[in-house]
Amino acid sequence: MEAKHGMAGGARSPRSGFEVRSAVEIGVYLRTAVRGIGWVVAGLVLGLALAAGFLWVKPPVYTATASVNVNVITVDPFDSAQSASGLLDPPTEASIATSYRVAQAAAARLADGTTADELRATVTARPIADATILRISSSGPSAERARRQADVLAEEYLRYRQDQAVQRQEAILGSIESSLSELEAELARATTEEQRSAIRTEIDGLRSRRNDLLNLDTTGGSVIDPALAGDVEVAPSSMLVLASGAAAGAVLGLLVAFVSQALRRRVHNADDVTTALGPGLVVGRRRRAAGESAPVEDLRLVRDRAMVAAETLTEPLRRVTVVDQSGAAYPSGVALTLAHVLTQRLRGASVVVLGLDAARRSAVVEALELGGAPDGPLTSPLLPGVEVRLPLASEGADEPDPVLTAQATRLLSSSGKPHVLVVPPSSTESSRAAAGLRSDIVTVVVQRDSTRRRDLVALREDLDAVGSEVAAVLLVPPAARETAPDTDDTDDADETADADETGDADETGGASAPSSPAPDDRAGEVARSAVRDRDAVDQRSR
Repeated sequence: MEAKHGMAGGARSPRSGFEVRSAVEIGVYLRTAVRGIGWVVAGLVLGLALAAGFLWVKPPVYTATASVNVNVITVDPFDSAQSASGLLDPPTEASIATSYRVAQAAAARLADGTTADELRATVTARPIADATILRISSSGPSAERARRQADVLAEEYLRYRQDQAVQRQEAILGSIESSLSELEAELARATTEEQRSAIRTEIDGLRSRRNDLLNLDTTGGSVIDPALAGDVEVAPSSMLVLASGAAAGAVLGLLVAFVSQALRRRVHNADDVTTALGPGLVVGRRRRAAGESAPVEDLRLVRDRAMVAAETLTEPLRRVTVVDQSGAAYPSGVALTLAHVLTQRLRGASVVVLGLDAARRSAVVEALELGGAPDGPLTSPLLPGVEVRLPLASEGADEPDPVLTAQATRLLSSSGKPHVLVVPPSSTESSRAAAGLRSDIVTVVVQRDSTRRRDLVALREDLDAVGSEVAAVLLVPPAARETAPDTDDTDDADETADADETGDADETGGASAPSSPAPDDRAGEVARSAVRDRDAVDQRSR
């Protein structure tokens, strides 16, 4: 098969397989995301609902900050020998601001039921490096409460520092006054001028120190940025939580869309076919109503793609295969119609429908109004100029294949005319491979919501094994509801289908004959429609 083609499979991209596959996968992902917009919206709504529930269970915490300028309490605050920040111990000041004494005083002033322990648990203090600034923060269930707590804590911290400074000042002044009283008594008892001079010097020193202490600024500091005028931090941020919930929900919805696409067992859209058989093959991407016939434009396009692929053949086109994977009763009307349309570019070609049992053969003969010898070519007024061959399937031990029987093989080998083969979906791996090996061009009929994706993958593997490639895929609408096949994707349904189609065959090495459901009742109607469409196409071509 490979020797017949200048480029396998007809029109292929000159890019590498990796580039083509990457481009196809990106397109599939984008279309899957667009089709899964419902899942994305549902996930977004769910994410918002969960985020709102989180905010309800765990309300946001508001944190306000007050900045204070800590006063350096010293008798010479303007001493240029050392900066004011160098006279402070930042860790000590932070510990004082977060101490129980300060929290207790603030709780008493707030008088809103908050205990000192509760208030202390909400406060933090952060000194600014190389400065006399201390930032005191407090958290609360509301912005107003957080602001009030921070301001009160800052004020009580400064009051505590002032109280401590005043207490130390008073203690030192008391000690100085006591010392002065004792020195004045000694001065009165002194008998020599030398003694009196020394006592006076000591008294002058104590009086000078007392004056310095009396002039000492014991103010603890000042609030330079009250929390009431500042911004409030919110944790967690309501907008951030809602945005995160919405984003996570949307991503979850997108993942569900991709997972549902990957787990779907039946062909639902063109991307399912592309993933299984390859890019650039699908005809009939536009969605149509269930039960609607494939339009003649799609049939024509499949035929034209097959002819384009035939241009790469190094030998004349002799055989075209239509693999009927529609999932409908075999042979489906659309597969017969496609075979008929393909003969329009293969003058003198005959249609060979493989894999028929006696009941199906009789139904096809009646539906297409075929006449002629049972073992010879059949003709129909519905298909002028086209011979139809209907070799029977057989499970005989002397048969090379249940579908490509000895009769069918002789027919394809002896006749000098081109053939369009119609292959049933129930054919085994060997049957599909043999049909592909005997064909120059392969086309496939796929039906939405009926054809199983793994069947297409198996078909591709069978054709790859013999060097054949699919030239075009006709994607047809799903069957009408009243005649639609069972599309239940449960394990039991698929296992039953597998047992009917391939279960016994795989174990014994043979294949069971196709089951005999009633053929597609639309076969005759579709064939008549194809005749009219063919005439219309021919007139347009002229």
